[in-house]
Amino acid sequence: MSNLTNHPDSRHENDIKIVDSHAHFWDLKQLDYPWLDQVPAIKQNFLTEDYQSQSSGIPINEIVFVQSDCSANQSLDEVDFVSNLSSIEPRIKAIVAHNPIDNVSKAINGLKELNKNPLVRGIRCMFDDSSRFLAADSIQVLRMLPDYDYSFDICINFCDVSTVVKMIEQCPDTRFIIDHLAKPAIKDGQFEQFKVGLSQLAAFPNVSAKISGLITEAGKDWTADDLQPYVAFSVEHFGFERLMFGSNWPVVLINGTFKDWYETITKFMNPYSIEENDQFFRGTARSVYRLE
Repeated sequence: MSNLTNHPDSRHENDIKIVDSHAHFWDLKQLDYPWLDQVPAIKQNFLTEDYQSQSSGIPINEIVFVQSDCSANQSLDEVDFVSNLSSIEPRIKAIVAHNPIDNVSKAINGLKELNKNPLVRGIRCMFDDSSRFLAADSIQVLRMLPDYDYSFDICINFCDVSTVVKMIEQCPDTRFIIDHLAKPAIKDGQFEQFKVGLSQLAAFPNVSAKISGLITEAGKDWTADDLQPYVAFSVEHFGFERLMFGSNWPVVLINGTFKDWYETITKFMNPYSIEENDQFFRGTARSVYRLE
Protein backbone atom coordinates (compact mmCIF):
# COMPACT_ATOMS: atom_id res chain seq x y z
CA MET A 1 0.00 0.00 0.00
CA SER A 2 1.21 3.50 -0.70
CA ASN A 3 1.92 6.26 1.73
CA LEU A 4 -0.48 9.11 2.33
CA THR A 5 -0.80 10.90 -0.99
CA ASN A 6 -3.77 13.21 -1.22
CA HIS A 7 -6.51 12.61 -3.77
CA PRO A 8 -9.86 14.38 -4.14
CA ASP A 9 -12.97 12.84 -2.64
CA SER A 10 -14.70 13.20 -6.02
CA ARG A 11 -12.81 10.17 -7.36
CA HIS A 12 -15.48 7.92 -5.83
CA GLU A 13 -18.17 9.42 -8.01
CA ASN A 14 -15.94 9.59 -11.10
CA ASP A 15 -13.80 6.48 -11.01
CA ILE A 16 -14.87 3.94 -8.40
CA LYS A 17 -18.05 1.90 -8.50
CA ILE A 18 -18.67 0.53 -5.02
CA VAL A 19 -19.61 -2.95 -3.87
CA ASP A 20 -21.61 -2.82 -0.65
CA SER A 21 -20.40 -6.07 0.86
CA HIS A 22 -22.82 -6.11 3.77
CA ALA A 23 -26.46 -5.12 3.40
CA HIS A 24 -29.69 -6.51 4.78
CA PHE A 25 -33.31 -6.39 3.66
CA TRP A 26 -36.32 -7.65 5.54
CA ASP A 27 -40.09 -7.68 5.31
CA LEU A 28 -41.74 -8.35 8.66
CA LYS A 29 -44.89 -9.56 6.91
CA GLN A 30 -42.99 -12.37 5.22
CA LEU A 31 -40.42 -13.57 7.78
CA ASP A 32 -39.83 -13.44 11.53
CA TYR A 33 -36.86 -11.67 13.13
CA PRO A 34 -37.09 -12.18 16.91
CA TRP A 35 -33.90 -10.18 17.58
CA LEU A 36 -35.57 -7.00 16.32
CA ASP A 37 -37.64 -6.92 19.51
CA GLN A 38 -34.43 -5.76 21.22
CA VAL A 39 -33.85 -2.92 18.72
CA PRO A 40 -37.22 -1.26 18.12
CA ALA A 41 -35.58 1.61 16.24
CA ILE A 42 -35.17 -0.68 13.23
CA LYS A 43 -38.12 -3.00 13.75
CA GLN A 44 -39.83 -2.12 10.48
CA ASN A 45 -39.61 -3.16 6.86
CA PHE A 46 -36.44 -2.29 4.99
CA LEU A 47 -36.76 -2.99 1.30
CA THR A 48 -35.07 -2.05 -1.95
CA GLU A 49 -36.79 1.31 -2.29
CA ASP A 50 -35.58 2.27 1.19
CA TYR A 51 -32.02 1.29 0.31
CA GLN A 52 -32.19 3.24 -2.93
CA SER A 53 -33.47 6.34 -1.14
CA GLN A 54 -30.99 6.26 1.72
CA SER A 55 -27.97 5.50 -0.48
CA SER A 56 -28.91 8.08 -3.11
CA GLY A 57 -25.84 9.83 -4.51
CA ILE A 58 -23.48 7.04 -3.42
CA PRO A 59 -22.08 5.08 -6.40
CA ILE A 60 -23.16 1.61 -5.27
CA ASN A 61 -22.76 -0.72 -8.24
CA GLU A 62 -23.24 -4.13 -6.60
CA ILE A 63 -24.76 -5.37 -3.33
CA VAL A 64 -24.01 -8.45 -1.24
CA PHE A 65 -26.99 -9.45 0.89
CA VAL A 66 -26.00 -11.01 4.22
CA GLN A 67 -28.50 -13.19 6.05
CA SER A 68 -30.50 -11.14 8.53
CA ASP A 69 -30.99 -13.74 11.26
CA CYS A 70 -34.61 -14.56 10.63
CA SER A 71 -36.04 -17.59 12.42
CA ALA A 72 -33.78 -20.52 11.55
CA ASN A 73 -36.59 -22.57 9.99
CA GLN A 74 -37.15 -19.73 7.50
CA SER A 75 -33.58 -19.38 6.27
CA LEU A 76 -34.23 -20.94 2.87
CA ASP A 77 -37.32 -18.76 2.55
CA GLU A 78 -35.07 -15.75 3.15
CA VAL A 79 -32.90 -16.80 0.21
CA ASP A 80 -36.02 -16.99 -1.98
CA PHE A 81 -37.16 -13.59 -0.67
CA VAL A 82 -33.86 -11.94 -1.59
CA SER A 83 -33.68 -13.72 -4.94
CA ASN A 84 -37.05 -12.17 -5.76
CA LEU A 85 -35.76 -8.78 -4.61
CA SER A 86 -32.86 -9.10 -7.04
CA SER A 87 -35.32 -8.93 -9.94
CA ILE A 88 -36.43 -5.54 -8.60
CA GLU A 89 -32.95 -4.41 -7.53
CA PRO A 90 -30.50 -5.97 -10.01
CA ARG A 91 -27.50 -4.65 -8.07
CA ILE A 92 -28.06 -7.53 -5.62
CA LYS A 93 -25.41 -9.87 -7.00
CA ALA A 94 -24.68 -12.25 -4.12
CA ILE A 95 -26.27 -13.80 -1.05
CA VAL A 96 -24.59 -14.92 2.16
CA ALA A 97 -27.17 -17.39 3.44
CA HIS A 98 -27.76 -18.93 6.84
CA ASN A 99 -26.65 -22.52 7.35
CA PRO A 100 -26.81 -24.52 10.62
CA ILE A 101 -23.14 -25.52 10.67
CA ASP A 102 -23.22 -27.31 14.03
CA ASN A 103 -25.60 -29.97 12.75
CA VAL A 104 -23.89 -31.89 9.94
CA SER A 105 -26.96 -33.58 8.48
CA LYS A 106 -29.03 -30.38 8.43
CA ALA A 107 -26.06 -28.40 7.15
CA ILE A 108 -25.40 -30.77 4.25
CA ASN A 109 -29.07 -30.76 3.25
CA GLY A 110 -29.04 -26.98 3.45
CA LEU A 111 -25.88 -26.66 1.37
CA LYS A 112 -27.39 -28.87 -1.33
CA GLU A 113 -30.46 -26.63 -1.46
CA LEU A 114 -28.42 -23.43 -1.43
CA ASN A 115 -26.21 -24.73 -4.21
CA LYS A 116 -29.23 -24.65 -6.54
CA ASN A 117 -29.30 -20.85 -6.29
CA PRO A 118 -26.51 -19.15 -8.27
CA LEU A 119 -26.72 -16.00 -6.12
CA VAL A 120 -25.53 -17.82 -2.98
CA ARG A 121 -21.79 -17.26 -2.58
CA GLY A 122 -21.26 -17.96 1.11
CA ILE A 123 -22.89 -18.77 4.40
CA ARG A 124 -23.12 -17.35 7.90
CA CYS A 125 -24.25 -18.79 11.22
CA MET A 126 -24.37 -16.76 14.41
CA PHE A 127 -24.14 -18.29 17.88
CA ASP A 128 -24.82 -16.74 21.27
CA ASP A 129 -22.32 -19.26 22.65
CA SER A 130 -19.18 -18.96 20.52
CA SER A 131 -17.93 -22.37 21.69
CA ARG A 132 -20.38 -23.87 19.18
CA PHE A 133 -17.98 -22.77 16.44
CA LEU A 134 -15.57 -25.38 17.81
CA ALA A 135 -18.04 -28.28 17.83
CA ALA A 136 -16.90 -31.25 15.76
CA ASP A 137 -19.88 -30.83 13.44
CA SER A 138 -19.11 -27.16 12.89
CA ILE A 139 -15.50 -27.83 11.96
CA GLN A 140 -16.56 -30.64 9.63
CA VAL A 141 -19.05 -28.40 7.81
CA LEU A 142 -16.64 -25.47 7.57
CA ARG A 143 -14.07 -27.78 5.97
CA MET A 144 -16.67 -28.72 3.34
CA LEU A 145 -17.26 -25.17 2.16
CA PRO A 146 -14.41 -25.09 -0.39
CA ASP A 147 -16.20 -27.94 -2.21
CA TYR A 148 -19.07 -25.50 -2.82
CA ASP A 149 -16.75 -22.52 -3.38
CA TYR A 150 -18.48 -20.86 -0.43
CA SER A 151 -16.92 -18.52 2.10
CA PHE A 152 -17.97 -18.17 5.74
CA ASP A 153 -18.88 -14.80 7.26
CA ILE A 154 -17.98 -14.60 10.95
CA CYS A 155 -20.15 -12.31 13.07
CA ILE A 156 -19.00 -12.26 16.70
CA ASN A 157 -18.46 -9.95 19.62
CA PHE A 158 -14.82 -9.04 20.04
CA CYS A 159 -14.52 -11.00 23.28
CA ASP A 160 -14.96 -14.18 21.19
CA VAL A 161 -11.91 -13.63 18.97
CA SER A 162 -9.78 -16.23 20.77
CA THR A 163 -12.42 -18.91 20.13
CA VAL A 164 -12.70 -17.98 16.47
CA VAL A 165 -8.92 -18.11 16.09
CA LYS A 166 -9.05 -21.77 17.22
CA MET A 167 -11.77 -22.42 14.66
CA ILE A 168 -9.85 -20.83 11.79
CA GLU A 169 -6.71 -22.79 12.70
CA GLN A 170 -8.59 -26.01 11.98
CA CYS A 171 -9.89 -24.89 8.57
CA PRO A 172 -6.91 -23.62 6.56
CA ASP A 173 -8.59 -24.11 3.18
CA THR A 174 -11.81 -22.25 4.02
CA ARG A 175 -12.25 -18.57 3.15
CA PHE A 176 -13.35 -16.54 6.17
CA ILE A 177 -14.65 -12.97 6.32
CA ILE A 178 -14.69 -11.09 9.61
CA ASP A 179 -17.83 -8.96 9.74
CA HIS A 180 -17.58 -5.48 11.29
CA LEU A 181 -13.91 -5.95 12.27
CA ALA A 182 -15.25 -8.41 14.89
CA LYS A 183 -17.32 -5.66 16.56
CA PRO A 184 -14.64 -4.00 18.72
CA ALA A 185 -15.70 -2.31 21.97
CA ILE A 186 -15.10 1.20 20.62
CA LYS A 187 -17.50 2.86 23.03
CA ASP A 188 -15.52 1.41 25.94
CA GLY A 189 -12.19 2.48 24.48
CA GLN A 190 -10.74 -1.02 24.27
CA PHE A 191 -8.29 -0.25 21.47
CA GLU A 192 -5.37 -2.18 22.95
CA GLN A 193 -7.47 -5.35 23.13
CA PHE A 194 -8.55 -4.73 19.55
CA LYS A 195 -4.96 -4.54 18.33
CA VAL A 196 -4.09 -7.88 19.90
CA GLY A 197 -7.16 -9.69 18.59
CA LEU A 198 -7.14 -8.22 15.10
CA SER A 199 -3.45 -9.00 14.69
CA GLN A 200 -4.24 -12.64 15.44
CA LEU A 201 -7.00 -12.73 12.83
CA ALA A 202 -4.94 -10.92 10.19
CA ALA A 203 -2.14 -13.49 10.57
CA PHE A 204 -4.27 -16.04 8.69
CA PRO A 205 -3.92 -15.61 4.90
CA ASN A 206 -7.39 -17.11 4.33
CA VAL A 207 -9.11 -14.35 6.37
CA SER A 208 -10.51 -11.08 5.01
CA ALA A 209 -12.44 -8.42 6.91
CA LYS A 210 -15.19 -5.89 6.45
CA ILE A 211 -14.83 -2.33 7.64
CA SER A 212 -18.48 -1.99 8.53
CA GLY A 213 -20.67 -1.66 11.58
CA LEU A 214 -18.23 0.55 13.48
CA ILE A 215 -20.61 3.36 14.31
CA THR A 216 -22.96 0.80 15.82
CA GLU A 217 -20.18 -0.24 18.22
CA ALA A 218 -19.13 3.36 18.97
CA GLY A 219 -22.37 4.60 20.53
CA LYS A 220 -24.68 7.46 19.62
CA ASP A 221 -22.09 10.15 20.35
CA TRP A 222 -19.41 8.69 18.06
CA THR A 223 -16.99 10.88 16.19
CA ALA A 224 -14.69 10.13 13.27
CA ASP A 225 -11.75 10.43 15.67
CA ASP A 226 -13.20 7.53 17.69
CA LEU A 227 -13.18 5.27 14.62
CA GLN A 228 -10.02 6.33 12.82
CA PRO A 229 -7.48 4.28 14.86
CA TYR A 230 -9.48 1.09 14.28
CA VAL A 231 -9.60 1.67 10.54
CA ALA A 232 -5.92 2.60 10.31
CA PHE A 233 -4.81 -0.46 12.29
CA SER A 234 -6.94 -2.70 10.07
CA VAL A 235 -5.38 -1.26 6.93
CA GLU A 236 -1.91 -1.73 8.38
CA HIS A 237 -2.45 -5.40 9.23
CA PHE A 238 -4.83 -6.68 6.55
CA GLY A 239 -3.87 -4.46 3.65
CA PHE A 240 -6.45 -3.41 1.09
CA GLU A 241 -6.28 -6.80 -0.65
CA ARG A 242 -8.14 -8.30 2.33
CA LEU A 243 -10.38 -5.40 3.38
CA MET A 244 -13.75 -4.41 1.98
CA PHE A 245 -16.38 -1.74 2.50
CA GLY A 246 -19.79 -2.60 3.93
CA SER A 247 -22.69 -0.37 4.92
CA ASN A 248 -24.34 -2.71 7.43
CA TRP A 249 -27.59 -1.09 6.32
CA PRO A 250 -30.11 -0.81 7.93
CA VAL A 251 -28.42 -1.63 11.27
CA VAL A 252 -26.23 1.41 10.63
CA LEU A 253 -29.33 3.55 11.22
CA ILE A 254 -29.23 2.87 14.97
CA ASN A 255 -26.44 5.44 15.39
CA GLY A 256 -26.37 7.31 12.10
CA THR A 257 -27.26 7.18 8.42
CA PHE A 258 -25.90 5.43 5.37
CA LYS A 259 -24.43 8.75 4.22
CA ASP A 260 -22.87 9.45 7.64
CA TRP A 261 -20.94 6.21 7.41
CA TYR A 262 -20.03 6.59 3.75
CA GLU A 263 -18.75 10.15 4.19
CA THR A 264 -16.73 9.10 7.23
CA ILE A 265 -15.06 6.13 5.56
CA THR A 266 -14.30 8.05 2.36
CA LYS A 267 -12.46 10.67 4.41
CA PHE A 268 -10.43 7.91 6.05
CA MET A 269 -9.60 6.49 2.63
CA ASN A 270 -8.85 9.83 1.00
CA PRO A 271 -5.07 9.73 1.74
CA TYR A 272 -4.63 6.47 -0.16
CA SER A 273 -4.22 5.99 -3.88
CA ILE A 274 -7.03 5.52 -6.37
CA GLU A 275 -5.92 1.90 -6.83
CA GLU A 276 -6.10 1.23 -3.09
CA ASN A 277 -9.51 2.86 -2.85
CA ASP A 278 -10.71 0.75 -5.77
CA GLN A 279 -9.47 -2.40 -4.06
CA PHE A 280 -11.18 -1.49 -0.79
CA PHE A 281 -14.47 -0.22 -2.17
CA ARG A 282 -14.79 -2.78 -4.96
CA GLY A 283 -12.00 -5.24 -5.68
CA THR A 284 -11.81 -7.31 -2.52
CA ALA A 285 -15.55 -7.92 -2.31
CA ARG A 286 -15.72 -8.82 -6.01
CA SER A 287 -12.99 -11.38 -5.51
CA VAL A 288 -14.17 -12.87 -2.22
CA TYR A 289 -17.81 -13.17 -3.29
CA ARG A 290 -16.94 -14.17 -6.88
CA LEU A 291 -18.76 -11.28 -8.52
CA GLU A 292 -16.39 -11.32 -11.50
